[in-house]
Amino acid sequence: MEKFESNFIDSFILMNEFFQRHQIRYCLIGGIAAGFWGEPRFTKDMDFTVVSVTGVISATARLLQKEKFVFEEKGSSQIQVLKKGALRFQADLILAETEYQDWVVQRAVPVDVFGVTVPICTAEDLIILKLIANRRQDLLDIENVLKHHSSRLDGVYLKKWFEFWEITERFVKEFGSEPKFQIAKLLK
Repeated sequence: MEKFESNFIDSFILMNEFFQRHQIRYCLIGGIAAGFWGEPRFTKDMDFTVVSVTGVISATARLLQKEKFVFEEKGSSQIQVLKKGALRFQADLILAETEYQDWVVQRAVPVDVFGVTVPICTAEDLIILKLIANRRQDLLDIENVLKHHSSRLDGVYLKKWFEFWEITERFVKEFGSEPKFQIAKLLK
């Protein structure tokens, strides 16, 4: 992994302890996941998909408030955690609102990140999530994941969700001319 400040690592560990303490189903997505599956890169935040038994993010917000985390609610489905005590950080908690997002959490695999075992989205789900977001950094992250894992990806799974989210054309446009990524195999 890329070198991170101890403040970032401490806050990462703190967030994961929070999820485990409250038995919140979650998984790591975003830049840290991209570094795990692709190539390490700098990121200033940590992104998590969280599942709420109530179906709303406010239940998680109440638990954060009870534990004295400072945070901002970003609409009805996202919380940005900013600090706890003197420890400043940025953690984005995104509510699993769709069946697919819940599936991402169910499929997550346990890995070691900063000395802590955390559930992280699969390489396939990272590609799908990044392709939906479709920012420049997301496309670079996808390219790096493909460089390292294209021959091992579940093409049937990718095809299903590419079609569901109507992103097959976007994927082919961005990565279809690269035979080293075995695109034809992925989209059979």
